[in-house]
Amino acid sequence: MGHRILILDDDMDFNSLLTDIFSQAGYDVTPELEPQKALALIREFQFDLVVTDQRMPGISGKDFLRELKKVQPRTPIIMVSGFLDNETIRELIREGVGGVFLKPLNVFSLLKRTSKLLEQVDGIAPRPGESEIEAVGQLDFHHALPFAFSSFPCRDPKSAEFAHKLYALRNFKSYLTLTGPRGTNFAAVCRDFEALRDKLEERFFYLTNTMVEANNLLRMLQEQEERERVTLCILETDTLDLERQRLLPQIARRSGPFAGLKIATRFIFCLSESLDTLYDGGLMDESLYLLTSSSELAVPGLEEVRDDIALLAQQILVREAATRQLGAVPSLDVSAKSYLRDRSWPGNYNELQQVVLGALGQSRKNTLTRESLEKANIPGNAPVVELRPYLTRLRDEYAQAAAILCDDDPMATAQAMGVSPDAVAQLLANK
Repeated sequence: MGHRILILDDDMDFNSLLTDIFSQAGYDVTPELEPQKALALIREFQFDLVVTDQRMPGISGKDFLRELKKVQPRTPIIMVSGFLDNETIRELIREGVGGVFLKPLNVFSLLKRTSKLLEQVDGIAPRPGESEIEAVGQLDFHHALPFAFSSFPCRDPKSAEFAHKLYALRNFKSYLTLTGPRGTNFAAVCRDFEALRDKLEERFFYLTNTMVEANNLLRMLQEQEERERVTLCILETDTLDLERQRLLPQIARRSGPFAGLKIATRFIFCLSESLDTLYDGGLMDESLYLLTSSSELAVPGLEEVRDDIALLAQQILVREAATRQLGAVPSLDVSAKSYLRDRSWPGNYNELQQVVLGALGQSRKNTLTRESLEKANIPGNAPVVELRPYLTRLRDEYAQAAAILCDDDPMATAQAMGVSPDAVAQLLANK
């Protein structure tokens, strides 16, 4: 039997969603709507983890935590809520909460944090300071690897081999280049490096092209001076223009606008074209070329790890269920899994995501079939995907990130976002 998890949330729909998510991840789940009944269960049965809301009828999440600790002091707890300010989050963490998650829920971060907490229950020593707010993350697949790894489920030997290579390079000193076919999910691979970091006081930044700008980079690095190290993940290195490319070696050499920086800096460069092709075509600056050619790790494409594809697709559905706040997590039938495994994937993970979401948008059923996936793959048959949940989530996450960077100063946050202070206050209140 798997780990036993108690779900406490008085919102029946959200309770059902959480129950479905954890059940599909292989856990033994006990759902409960009422806090007092949950406490009675805790007094009668041993749970490996408790997931609860912060605001419930008759008792707060913090008070529930204290009652839990009286009976099961070693049982970790995760708090999920849509009504937490920064001070409450800090207080909950001081009280011993193992993870705090805000609605709309990032399912992958939740499952990843769950896996880490259950490792502690099983006696696997965690890194100090792992009780934190999960900002990014991904589903922690249940595999036989002796370390955390989430980029692939590793049912295929090639992805397992890649995982071991990544683990061996986890403590690279300065520069690492990730190469993969167009459509590779480089962000997921970088998050695995972050999960395996050896320095507690290290910050990872995931940078798209527009974020590679001198003033932005300088401010970002200066604000991290008290940390031991920063790792910059350049997610679209091969599409950076030459002017932006030249900024990266300047950071490494502490020259130009970055003269005087003291914090140690590492780089992960992500490329979908070969270094030599870019350089010979005049598309890569020579100083950056010298950095990126130091150490290289090839990320396998989907067609190299076919035994992983169905689980990656299910992972996409789990995330989408949380984004849309669906009452149940959609699944794939046998014909759909076979179709995904056997077809070609020139666009790799990005194409897989498009096909799966397209099929979900067009299907009226909770189970996707080969037929629904084939329809989503017809040229010109655009995926019917509701954008509002994505845009709302991105807006709220951006507001929260801006507030953190600006030390919760509403005026500074408003200036950074280019909106009014009233708008900032409303966005943060909605969180």
